[in-house]
Amino acid sequence: MLKEMKVFFAADIALVKEDFEVMTARVRALEDDGDITRGKQDDLKTKVNRLQQINLSMEGRLAVLQDSKQQRNLRISGVPEDITNNEVPHYLHRMLSSMPSQGQSYDTGLPQLGPYII
Repeated sequence: MLKEMKVFFAADIALVKEDFEVMTARVRALEDDGDITRGKQDDLKTKVNRLQQINLSMEGRLAVLQDSKQQRNLRISGVPEDITNNEVPHYLHRMLSSMPSQGQSYDTGLPQLGPYII
Protein backbone atom coordinates (compact mmCIF):
# COMPACT_ATOMS: atom_id res chain seq x y z
CA MET A 1 0.00 0.00 0.00
CA LEU A 2 2.80 2.39 0.85
CA LYS A 3 4.42 1.58 -2.46
CA GLU A 4 1.18 2.35 -4.32
CA MET A 5 0.86 5.68 -2.49
CA LYS A 6 4.42 6.60 -3.45
CA VAL A 7 3.65 5.84 -7.09
CA PHE A 8 0.39 7.84 -6.86
CA PHE A 9 2.17 10.82 -5.26
CA ALA A 10 5.01 10.57 -7.76
CA ALA A 11 2.46 10.84 -10.58
CA ASP A 12 0.83 13.83 -8.86
CA ILE A 13 4.22 15.45 -8.35
CA ALA A 14 5.06 14.93 -12.02
CA LEU A 15 1.77 16.57 -13.04
CA VAL A 16 2.39 19.47 -10.67
CA LYS A 17 5.93 19.92 -12.06
CA GLU A 18 4.56 19.86 -15.61
CA ASP A 19 1.90 22.44 -14.73
CA PHE A 20 4.53 24.54 -12.99
CA GLU A 21 6.77 24.47 -16.08
CA VAL A 22 3.84 25.48 -18.31
CA MET A 23 2.96 28.33 -15.96
CA THR A 24 6.62 29.41 -15.80
CA ALA A 25 6.76 29.51 -19.61
CA ARG A 26 3.57 31.60 -19.68
CA VAL A 27 4.94 34.02 -17.09
CA ARG A 28 8.18 34.41 -19.06
CA ALA A 29 6.19 35.05 -22.25
CA LEU A 30 4.16 37.72 -20.43
CA GLU A 31 7.34 39.29 -19.09
CA ASP A 32 8.78 39.35 -22.61
CA ASP A 33 5.59 40.98 -23.89
CA GLY A 34 5.85 43.51 -21.08
CA ASP A 35 9.45 44.29 -22.05
CA ILE A 36 8.41 44.76 -25.68
CA THR A 37 5.54 47.03 -24.63
CA ARG A 38 7.83 49.09 -22.37
CA GLY A 39 10.28 49.44 -25.24
CA LYS A 40 7.52 50.66 -27.54
CA GLN A 41 6.32 53.08 -24.87
CA ASP A 42 9.84 54.46 -24.50
CA ASP A 43 10.11 54.88 -28.27
CA LEU A 44 6.75 56.66 -28.36
CA LYS A 45 7.76 58.94 -25.47
CA THR A 46 10.93 59.84 -27.35
CA LYS A 47 8.92 60.60 -30.49
CA VAL A 48 6.40 62.70 -28.52
CA ASN A 49 9.23 64.68 -26.93
CA ARG A 50 10.80 65.27 -30.35
CA LEU A 51 7.44 66.41 -31.78
CA GLN A 52 6.99 68.77 -28.84
CA GLN A 53 10.44 70.25 -29.52
CA ILE A 54 9.56 70.70 -33.19
CA ASN A 55 6.24 72.29 -32.20
CA LEU A 56 7.99 74.78 -29.91
CA SER A 57 10.46 75.58 -32.67
CA MET A 58 7.62 76.14 -35.16
CA GLU A 59 5.76 78.33 -32.66
CA GLY A 60 8.92 80.43 -32.31
CA ARG A 61 9.25 80.72 -36.08
CA LEU A 62 5.56 81.62 -36.37
CA ALA A 63 5.99 84.37 -33.77
CA VAL A 64 8.95 85.77 -35.73
CA LEU A 65 6.94 85.68 -38.97
CA GLN A 66 3.96 87.38 -37.31
CA ASP A 67 6.21 90.10 -35.91
CA SER A 68 7.78 90.56 -39.34
CA LYS A 69 4.33 90.70 -40.94
CA GLN A 70 3.14 93.31 -38.45
CA GLN A 71 6.23 95.43 -39.09
CA ARG A 72 5.65 95.26 -42.85
CA ASN A 73 1.87 95.64 -42.70
CA LEU A 74 0.78 98.77 -44.54
CA ARG A 75 -2.77 99.99 -44.07
CA ILE A 76 -4.22 102.36 -46.64
CA SER A 77 -7.08 104.72 -45.86
CA GLY A 78 -10.26 103.75 -47.70
CA VAL A 79 -9.15 100.17 -48.39
CA PRO A 80 -10.90 97.58 -46.23
CA GLU A 81 -8.66 95.23 -44.25
CA ASP A 82 -10.54 92.19 -45.54
CA ILE A 83 -9.78 93.00 -49.18
CA THR A 84 -9.14 90.03 -51.46
CA ASN A 85 -6.22 89.71 -53.85
CA ASN A 86 -8.57 90.13 -56.82
CA GLU A 87 -9.81 93.49 -55.51
CA VAL A 88 -6.38 95.03 -54.86
CA PRO A 89 -5.74 96.33 -58.42
CA HIS A 90 -9.14 98.08 -58.47
CA TYR A 91 -8.54 99.83 -55.15
CA LEU A 92 -4.97 100.80 -56.04
CA HIS A 93 -6.02 102.21 -59.42
CA ARG A 94 -8.87 104.18 -57.86
CA MET A 95 -6.64 105.46 -55.05
CA LEU A 96 -3.69 106.42 -57.26
CA SER A 97 -5.82 108.11 -59.91
CA SER A 98 -7.52 110.35 -57.35
CA MET A 99 -4.49 111.11 -55.15
CA PRO A 100 -2.92 114.57 -55.28
CA SER A 101 0.85 114.49 -55.71
CA GLN A 102 1.59 116.00 -52.27
CA GLY A 103 -1.44 114.50 -50.52
CA GLN A 104 0.31 111.81 -48.54
CA SER A 105 1.08 112.09 -44.88
CA TYR A 106 2.06 109.25 -42.57
CA ASP A 107 0.54 108.33 -39.29
CA THR A 108 1.80 105.57 -37.01
CA GLY A 109 -1.75 104.34 -36.42
CA LEU A 110 -1.82 101.28 -34.23
CA PRO A 111 1.74 99.96 -33.83
CA GLN A 112 0.64 96.35 -34.19
CA LEU A 113 -0.88 97.10 -37.61
CA GLY A 114 1.98 99.12 -39.08
CA PRO A 115 2.05 102.61 -40.65
CA TYR A 116 -1.11 104.19 -41.95
CA ILE A 117 -1.24 106.27 -45.14
CA ILE A 118 -3.78 109.09 -45.06
